[in-house]
Amino acid sequence: EWQTTFSEKPEWAIQSVVNCNSLVLEEIRNAVKNRNIIISIYGLTGSGKSLSAISLAEVISLISKKPFDAGNVCFTMEGKMGILNRIPRAEKHDTLIMDEQIAAWGQGSGRQSSELKNIEETLRKKQINFIFNAPELRTHLHHLILQTFAMDANSNIAKLLVFTPTRKLLGYLTLRR
Repeated sequence: EWQTTFSEKPEWAIQSVVNCNSLVLEEIRNAVKNRNIIISIYGLTGSGKSLSAISLAEVISLISKKPFDAGNVCFTMEGKMGILNRIPRAEKHDTLIMDEQIAAWGQGSGRQSSELKNIEETLRKKQINFIFNAPELRTHLHHLILQTFAMDANSNIAKLLVFTPTRKLLGYLTLRR
């Protein structure tokens, strides 16, 4: 059963948008081949962000011929399982996922945002692929922006809107795990 949400622009539900599966795959291929890719995924709770991130990490691993390690999914900035601990151990073409933990406001959010910018620079230099999940789109470096809008949990399929880094809508992407 499909759950569909259009949290930002409900009019997209009635627009005819283009299937971007091939376009996104080509973008990932080119980015991974030339350096790395940073992808932002955002959407409502339960809309398929984590499913999409892991599916994309598996696609990236096939392209880079570098197996995806589930230990590269991080839920905090610091600590044993945090992104700051994982980056020094990551190698060229590894894929890291930061799942929903950067505060948009409140105590520590400025520091965390600054740390995120430093993390992104390090990822680029080390050629590490990065997928960032959050309920809201954050301002940071990304090659692709994806917004989850539908998920079929029984079939592990998610649908996402695809945007350029300048927020131009390109179409949609369907991911299956």
